[in-house]
Amino acid sequence: MKFKDIKVDDTVYVQETVSNSMFGRKHDFWIPKKVERVTAKHFIVGGARYKKDDGVMIGKHGVAYNLGDEWSYSNKVVDETQDMLSLKKNINTSNLIDDFIDKLGKVRYDHPELTKIYSILKQVDKYLGKI
Repeated sequence: MKFKDIKVDDTVYVQETVSNSMFGRKHDFWIPKKVERVTAKHFIVGGARYKKDDGVMIGKHGVAYNLGDEWSYSNKVVDETQDMLSLKKNINTSNLIDDFIDKLGKVRYDHPELTKIYSILKQVDKYLGKI
């Protein structure tokens, strides 16, 4: 039994999916989660029930692992929290930029702040040229 001695507040790793709706891509990350409850045959993490025998989620697709467990051939479970947070930040930034561009398209040409907006856009263009 893989999780025979698991207790409340132990940490297991489960996959969390981040979707980028702009490109229709999904990214899975191994994220540490605390065990909330334990029964004779199951444990609860994030409201989902997992079997103690093998860590398989009941009722949905998913598996809980311990840090360092092999999950696919030679792939081992590692903490990918920072990678996930970085991707979420990039997606949020991209969405903000898209919203800004949409709003910019609605600016009247005689808007009094248009020269300031143009100056900011020149700075952004200069920055992007360095990447």
